[in-house]
Amino acid sequence: MMSEQISWATNVTVKNGPTFAVGGIVNAEAYEKLQVPVASAGEEVLNILPAGINAQFLLIKADKYAGADPETEKLVYDTGGGEKDLTGPLVLTNAAAMNLLGADFTTITFKNSMGSEVTVEVLVARDAGPPPP
Repeated sequence: MMSEQISWATNVTVKNGPTFAVGGIVNAEAYEKLQVPVASAGEEVLNILPAGINAQFLLIKADKYAGADPETEKLVYDTGGGEKDLTGPLVLTNAAAMNLLGADFTTITFKNSMGSEVTVEVLVARDAGPPPP
């Protein structure tokens, strides 16, 4: 099976302190790029993994993360372990990091409590799964 290759990199600089440059390459059998509009006061469920399939990389980004009052106007996500605020891009760069989202997650639910629509993009690299019978 042909491997898909995803390169990732980021730089972190502390003012008057150190700089960290990290990156890597993720090899996966398949990837999916999803984009969904989440209406104001709306909810959207994305099916991102078939049951029993492992992910090696996940990126979630939105065009907006909070409204004028970030305590009440926000974007949240849930992979089955309870809602968490999405306050900025989320990038998990290896299979072990996927455990932070809970075991065997296959969907991500996004809820938007802001006064305007939000567009969410998801990139997931994963195993392709067993061949069809």
